[in-house]
Amino acid sequence: MPTMHFSIKIHLKLIFLVHIFSDPCQLMPSNRAIFEIAQTGLFWLCLLAIIITALIPRFVVKVLYQFYTPCDVQIAQETEKFQARSESGAVEVEMNLILDHPRQ
Repeated sequence: MPTMHFSIKIHLKLIFLVHIFSDPCQLMPSNRAIFEIAQTGLFWLCLLAIIITALIPRFVVKVLYQFYTPCDVQIAQETEKFQARSESGAVEVEMNLILDHPRQ
């Protein structure tokens, strides 16, 4: 699975580089198209929206997977965290008021 993600990332980067370096070429019909599009704010807004939209399903699946099938390390971390809270709340410290300060 990680190799598939790696190959997709490399493929997309290569496509992007081909478009950047082939657009300035005078022989191609789409002359400098990427440079014209990249100057608009809508392009960058759409690019950001695409990246966020692409990442949302992965994070949702990760949260649901950790919620319904936690691993041993996660269980131990949460047990330690909640145990520390309950122990600190159960400890009572008695404070004595000192009314008469010794004078030197």
